[in-house]
Amino acid sequence: MERVNKLSDLVKNQHCIPQSVLKHFSSNEKVFEALVDENKEPYPTHYRNSMSERFTYEHPNLARNQLEKFFQEVEADYGPAIIDLSK
Repeated sequence: MERVNKLSDLVKNQHCIPQSVLKHFSSNEKVFEALVDENKEPYPTHYRNSMSERFTYEHPNLARNQLEKFFQEVEADYGPAIIDLSK
């Protein structure tokens, strides 16, 4: 099992929707965060802070950042295609 040697190597803010997608739905780098709580209004936030949670893909049976690293590799393949499509 691969271990992360430095705390700085650990991705803490893990997105359920990739930033490469979110930034194309932003205005001045802000997106509207939809809330599940019906008593609150949606609010603008930077796309880097949107659709994410701390350590969302971490599990004790997996190496640290195993899923995050996998998703980063996949996103590296389709991220440029999204940029081309949005032009």
